[in-house]
Amino acid sequence: MKNIQELVPKDKFDTSSIHELRNLTEEEIRPILPELIEWLADFNWPVASEVAKVLALFPNPVIGELKKQFAPEADDDILKYWILVRLIPLFEKDKQLLLLPTLQRIAENPTKGEVLEFVLEEAKIRLRKLIK
Repeated sequence: MKNIQELVPKDKFDTSSIHELRNLTEEEIRPILPELIEWLADFNWPVASEVAKVLALFPNPVIGELKKQFAPEADDDILKYWILVRLIPLFEKDKQLLLLPTLQRIAENPTKGEVLEFVLEEAKIRLRKLIK
């Protein structure tokens, strides 16, 4: 197999390694999860939806990384928005529930950026869907 870092997309059009990423184990993909998650920053990029589909195959390690992405000090609020809108819905409800404390933190105590970039609104929508 290639060096795992070689499977990370190189640009917004690079979907060449998607098939190989799908075939990794949780342990194999874990080291590159932060870099893969970064590709979700703009769903106008062709690679973003393909990477999201790959990440959805690995909910346990991905959710651990998402908790870091949603920390109040993490300031990529546009990335937070896209994760809420396009990645989290791909997970089964029991996996989404693992993000309940994170969603509640945003709903109750959002950062200024989370308000400005509509993360607060999307977190509330996701909470309503989870609590039904």
